[in-house]
Amino acid sequence: MGACLGLAPLFTHAADSPARLREDRYSIESRLHIPSGLEQGRYDVHCEVRVTKGGRPINVNCYSLDSGVPRRLVDAVTRASIRSLFVPAARDGKPVEIFMVLMVRVVVTDGEPLVLVLPNNGIEHGRYGLFYIAPQRFNAFHWGRYGGGYINNVLVWAELWIDEHGKITDYRLTNASGAPQRIEKQVRDSVTSMQFMPGFVEGKPVAMHYIEPAWSR
Repeated sequence: MGACLGLAPLFTHAADSPARLREDRYSIESRLHIPSGLEQGRYDVHCEVRVTKGGRPINVNCYSLDSGVPRRLVDAVTRASIRSLFVPAARDGKPVEIFMVLMVRVVVTDGEPLVLVLPNNGIEHGRYGLFYIAPQRFNAFHWGRYGGGYINNVLVWAELWIDEHGKITDYRLTNASGAPQRIEKQVRDSVTSMQFMPGFVEGKPVAMHYIEPAWSR
């Protein structure tokens, strides 16, 4: 985690800076209680967190892409994220509310479990390494109303290409759950109105590939 600590000074004087993970007693790692009885192996839990201007998390949504990740671990990561604090994002030098994605990687061995929290969901690990900061969204992702209520069992992947200025240059939707076309249109309408802060590598904004699910249980 020392690599993350080394990035902090790069954003100190930036007019625009993304929300960042903390490395103190308010960090997700410090708040996370790993459930007992997990089998040895690596477990990845993905989260989207709405970070307020004061660095508090709200609307925490966590999930796993691997059916082998126990639900109790996903729930533990959710609780830890809700109880943690973040360094807030800034736009034009002023704190702003923002939506960020993160990934909690837990490696269970014979000894103490190893926990690594990353400010991304791993989409660009091959190009930028583990510690890049994924693009962060300024506006809410609105979708889900259907026939006067909400529909369950939805999974629509929104795949975006975002340049170094935060502009969406291209996007693609994958309706993995076969959700009704009305829901897919809602997701598409929301995606086309999204506004982003670009992704960062070593304190510099860069173009990135970004993926986010519209999902419901």
